[in-house]
Amino acid sequence: MNRLRHILALAVLACAALAFAPSAWASTTCTATMSGWNFGMVNTAGNTDVQATVTYQCNTSTQASLLGEARVRMCLAVGPGSVNGSTIASRRLANGFNESMNVQLYRDPARTQVLGNSPANPTYLELYVEYPLTGFLGASGSTSGTFNLYGRVPPQTSLAAGNYSSTFSDTTLRYRYRELLSQSDPATCETGGIQGTPNTFGFTAIANVPDKCVIDTAGDLDFGSILAASTGLIEKTSTIRLTCTRRTAWQVGLTNGINASGTTRRLAGSGGQYVAYELNRSPGWDRWGSTLNVDTAAGTGMGSSQALTVYGRITNQPLTRAGTYSDTITVIVTY
Repeated sequence: MNRLRHILALAVLACAALAFAPSAWASTTCTATMSGWNFGMVNTAGNTDVQATVTYQCNTSTQASLLGEARVRMCLAVGPGSVNGSTIASRRLANGFNESMNVQLYRDPARTQVLGNSPANPTYLELYVEYPLTGFLGASGSTSGTFNLYGRVPPQTSLAAGNYSSTFSDTTLRYRYRELLSQSDPATCETGGIQGTPNTFGFTAIANVPDKCVIDTAGDLDFGSILAASTGLIEKTSTIRLTCTRRTAWQVGLTNGINASGTTRRLAGSGGQYVAYELNRSPGWDRWGSTLNVDTAAGTGMGSSQALTVYGRITNQPLTRAGTYSDTITVIVTY
């Protein structure tokens, strides 16, 4: 009889201990960081592509877990950025003159899926992870990893030279998780499981449009035919065309030619015969040379083709031999 009472007492104590056990607690936190987007020097005539790496970390600590693992669904949301007028569908960087450059961030390497900040299109990027929890009382576990995002600056030939940037300070990692049998799986970042505390961080996107000039054409200057024993005064023109990025300061110089005598330009004929001539920046005697800030033509890029007129002049001088006279001038663009 005493033995029976002893067994019953143990049973009652065990039931009481179970009845007064505290409810199980659990906690999962996830954080993320991302490298900035540096597009470097932008190719205004083509796509400029880069990628950035997001690093995430999730930690779980529970009083007890019969599930044996944590299940987490994370969603990375990126807003439009700090530039006025920028939207998720049409993101922009801006320079110091508040001029904008089109840029876009994508979820896929093919750059077809725009990265947004909501479940609606363009949507945020989703990532689902599972990781083990070890221990029965006081179970815990963690996981970490990386994934890539993709950026593109599309062709924009009218961009001004200089630095462009935007700050994305509202970048947020949202997540829902399951770590206990009593919880449901996180079906999306809005439903299922337990809502985690969002982790907000920022990054900066920067790009540079370099100073650049290209000579489009440099037309020949033809003084025509001379049907006399002397040249007389002959004045002709030709055109040089160049294209420079906007706000690029440029100077165009002309060499003295391959037949020059000192600084005197000369057309060379057969038998060592020469005809002196000059090239000017204006219809007057404004000699066009190659010394920077002295006798070059100067201007500022417009992002489109610009025309410069070369004024050629032959002053009266005798001709001693018939034939073709020519010279070669090199056009030098400094920017």
